[in-house]
Amino acid sequence: MKPLNKNKMTNDFIIEEKEKPELHFVAQKEFLDFNEAVRFLKISKSKLYKLTSKREICFSKPSGGKIFFHRDDLRNWLLRGKKKSIGVSENEALNTMKGGRYAKEND
Repeated sequence: MKPLNKNKMTNDFIIEEKEKPELHFVAQKEFLDFNEAVRFLKISKSKLYKLTSKREICFSKPSGGKIFFHRDDLRNWLLRGKKKSIGVSENEALNTMKGGRYAKEND
């Protein structure tokens, strides 16, 4: 029988037991360097370079040297394209109708 794949859950992502121990450390850091951000976002280095050169993602470059990313900024970038489910959209529409003009007309 094949052994089960054990995973550890962190605040940000699932890390497989067989992965490098440094990823556990990265999951807890507040600021990440370029390579750590690539692993955190699970994108290529060239994609992250393009995002920084176009200033489509927040970063810091203290003293004009190495680039750093705040983990919350990376999370926000990941969530920027979040799509609502149909159920959530319908509930929001109904709530708007109940509290808006529709509700006043039917009182």
